[in-house]
Amino acid sequence: MEEHTYDATKEWLIKVPELPTALIAGNDSSAIGALRAFKELGINVPNDISLIGFDDIPLLNYIHPKLTTYHLPIIEQGKVAVAQLFDMLENNQQGTIIELGGHLVLRDSVKNLKEVLE
Repeated sequence: MEEHTYDATKEWLIKVPELPTALIAGNDSSAIGALRAFKELGINVPNDISLIGFDDIPLLNYIHPKLTTYHLPIIEQGKVAVAQLFDMLENNQQGTIIELGGHLVLRDSVKNLKEVLE
């Protein structure tokens, strides 16, 4: 995934006339690929573009700059899914919708616009 996003980001950067303010990747692995492409092309994260991932994977502890991401409770999601599946099988019922909230983890890959405006 990272390699595909790296290639796609480089190709996109060649075509885009102007950098957007931010790129929100579909997951952290994709964000890592985009970050690699940005670095190779001399684009500074977060000064030139902000970058946000999705998942909060442990690998982010080793990425520079530290990636802002949206954390999902993946372990909790797995437990709820298994419990739902067993309940559906044992009771011959349909599943229900259960919302498990996540939260934004602000790190170093997003530019603080308040500082810029002051």
